[in-house]
Amino acid sequence: MKLKVITGIMLTLLLIGMLTLAFNIQTAKASGTIYIGPDGSIDPPTANITTVDNVTYTLTGNARHITVDRDNIIIDGAGYTLQGPGSAWKTDGISLGENNVTVENMNIKNFWVGIRLEMVSSSNTISKNNITDNDYGIGAGGGGYGICHYNITISRNNIVNNTHDGINLYHSVNTTIWGNTIANNGEYGVNLVGMGQASNNIFYHNNFINNTKHVDTWEEAIWDNGYPSGGNYWDDYTGVDANNDGIGDTPHDISTWGYNNVDRYPLMNPWTPSWTPPEPEPVTPTPPDGEVGVKAGDWIKCDYTVTGWPSATPRPKWLKVEILSVEGTTASVRVTMHMSDGTEDSDTLSVDVATGSGTFQGLSGFVIPANSKTGDTIYMSGYGNITLDGETTKTYAGTSRTVVYASFSQYGTELTYYWDKETGVMVEASTTSGGITGTAKATETNMWQAVPSSFWMQWWFYAIVAVVIVAFVGTVYFLKKRKQPTAPSLSTEQGEPLQKQLMKQKA
Repeated sequence: MKLKVITGIMLTLLLIGMLTLAFNIQTAKASGTIYIGPDGSIDPPTANITTVDNVTYTLTGNARHITVDRDNIIIDGAGYTLQGPGSAWKTDGISLGENNVTVENMNIKNFWVGIRLEMVSSSNTISKNNITDNDYGIGAGGGGYGICHYNITISRNNIVNNTHDGINLYHSVNTTIWGNTIANNGEYGVNLVGMGQASNNIFYHNNFINNTKHVDTWEEAIWDNGYPSGGNYWDDYTGVDANNDGIGDTPHDISTWGYNNVDRYPLMNPWTPSWTPPEPEPVTPTPPDGEVGVKAGDWIKCDYTVTGWPSATPRPKWLKVEILSVEGTTASVRVTMHMSDGTEDSDTLSVDVATGSGTFQGLSGFVIPANSKTGDTIYMSGYGNITLDGETTKTYAGTSRTVVYASFSQYGTELTYYWDKETGVMVEASTTSGGITGTAKATETNMWQAVPSSFWMQWWFYAIVAVVIVAFVGTVYFLKKRKQPTAPSLSTEQGEPLQKQLMKQKA
């Protein structure tokens, strides 16, 4: 996909994206919902998180991303959910780049990396979380995550159903991983890579269940807590427990790549945690069978009005979206962007009208389920779940349309979107931020027919009435003319002059 097209789509459909690209807003803030600064401040101030001492931060609702730049704090999820846009966006649920940070009691799902430990972080604790349905559950260094992590504790988490690795460690030293359920991960339960630089990492009381491969390690680690505490539960362990002490009588060898790794005291039954995982906070997604109101051949064009934009920077003038095909709830669309410098480019993308997913998720706000109503929740990538605020009537592409709308804010930027109710297509989007205002508004489409303006409708109405009146008057005059009596004749029926008759009467 060409950069210009991507930029154009962002400019058009996610106007906050336009401002982000233009003014180089700090990535951590632009890509997330909550930012905890070095001074303990929260950005934006209206985010779903609260603190009274700048030490313990507690979520008050679901969120989309947290970036932490402060040491010595606790982030208590209080059972709420961080839900991402999917792994394709390469986003993290929580980014930890500092020291002595505890993350607990949270549901984290649908990210590339659920919790990312960035470079040279230490003494962080990840405890009592549900970390599910990400590409990587926890990523600590390496592979683009950073390097060198010390004294990390990962305990009592459910790390399940992640596409690649449940836990991916790289160059980690003195990491303790205990009491976790690590299950149903697509590649490895634990991937331990250090190239000779990882050391003194210990694993015990973890439940390894139904991972494609439980462990892949390029380093030696400690896989038990001695006897009688024991090691880990492995669902592929085939040993026996003759003395019924709950520990296998023979070690469990998990060596890979020539490195010696053995659980000397494997558990015969899954370890039972002494905590209750947080219940997932209910999220109201767009139903998967959302009504699709567009069809192949439909198209709509939006024109731009932008003020405050740097004069030397090309800006979008118009964008046209054409629906190429619709299969189920997925629409294939061609997007064409025309810039103020005369350049133009296009690309073909897809979007799921019901869920907002697609090859470029910035389109998720362009088409929503048809006949959505006030109070319905829709998903918009970059913003999460948005509730429709109301319904009104406005004019787009030459005719009056019933539209639904939503207004919300991100990082001091106010946004308002309008969607045509019948088709679900976006007909207007506007934003105001940093002295710049931008509005995209539908001016042409083939999805509905333009009608004459009210002035011409009134003119035609009066013209028709005038014609009817003239015709009526003419008809009445004609009929009246036919029925009018004839003037008396100056002669009698016998043809004798009237004057002679009068003279006879006198005589």
